[in-house]
Amino acid sequence: MDTYKGSGVSPGIGLGKFYVINNEIDFSIPKKLSFKESQSKLDMRYEQLISELEKENREDESKVLDAYRLLINDPEIVEMVDEDQNLTEIFQVFKDTSDQMLSFEDEYFKQRAEDIISIGKEIIFTMQDIVTDKNLTEDVIIFADDLTPNDTSSIDLTKVKGFVVSNAGPTSHAVIVAKNLGIPCVINFDISKIDTDFDKSVVLDGDTGEIFLDPTSDVLKKVEEGLNKINKLRESYNQDSIKDLGIELRANIGSSEEINAFNDDHIKSVGLFRSEFVYIDRASKPTLKEQIEINNELNTKFSNTIVFRTLDIGGDKQVPYLNLPKEENPFLGVRGIRYSLDEKDLFREQIISILSSDLIDKVKIMFPMVSILDDFLDAKKIVTEESKKLNVNPLL
Repeated sequence: MDTYKGSGVSPGIGLGKFYVINNEIDFSIPKKLSFKESQSKLDMRYEQLISELEKENREDESKVLDAYRLLINDPEIVEMVDEDQNLTEIFQVFKDTSDQMLSFEDEYFKQRAEDIISIGKEIIFTMQDIVTDKNLTEDVIIFADDLTPNDTSSIDLTKVKGFVVSNAGPTSHAVIVAKNLGIPCVINFDISKIDTDFDKSVVLDGDTGEIFLDPTSDVLKKVEEGLNKINKLRESYNQDSIKDLGIELRANIGSSEEINAFNDDHIKSVGLFRSEFVYIDRASKPTLKEQIEINNELNTKFSNTIVFRTLDIGGDKQVPYLNLPKEENPFLGVRGIRYSLDEKDLFREQIISILSSDLIDKVKIMFPMVSILDDFLDAKKIVTEESKKLNVNPLL
């Protein structure tokens, strides 16, 4: 048995056969689609994946793909690509952009550099018209240098019992998929240390980051016994036992239809109210009265806490009447709370609609995409000012 160590980022124990995903680009494969055709095809594929993820309430993953769609169509990158360039030159554009982001001191941008490389690979694979369909016949632990959305969408994730990804950060696509699906995941491990012909079992500890290749019979026995116990416990957790455990299900609301779909019989709280739907798909800005009416309707459906996220919108979501700026680089643009602080009248009106509605006794206010403390403090100050005027005391 050989033991290795990486960084555990998604907890749990996984047991499965060693399985390598090699998504390195073979530049000798000729291109069959133009860059623009590849852009369009990949954008539509991501749009379809986002729709499927949203139906499954996998919002974190859909947000990552939303960001990927922005990158696919990023004007800065598009401007640097020439259709006459060969595949190596086109990928180099993404590599150079990634290297530039790696040079930033901010850890957020360093992690986004990995996304740029993933997008570059997806573009090249699409230009080569490569179709990947990885048929898994047994439980596996997947090892990869990195994992693109195409990788994770083309495999049967029910057979994936763990991920080991060399080039991934805590907020990368692969890690978010792992966390959402309860799959153990380890990063910061050089998979080149392992012979790709290795054809035996692997035990993965997503808590400690330990990787056990070809585990001994004693280790296998203990792991299998532990996994069997966990599976039996899961099977025994019926609705009544979940109530006894004190686990609370909360709604994720992002449309008027979703408000109407719920009642207080089963789900009594809202874990996230995504308020931007109130502003999108309209010819004009909602009035204060309209906003209060929506908030009051929300209040009638839920008796417990409602987490209300203020307007999460930016250059990627074009709302004609708001005159949103078209961002050259969406990651560096005005989004989330930054947009609200630039448009204080709009933000104040939304805060007033919350504080003036029947939600006031149960609402908690969340600010989206806060990247620096000053943004939070500025937003909180506005809430405090409006609260004093209305003589109420909301929770932030």
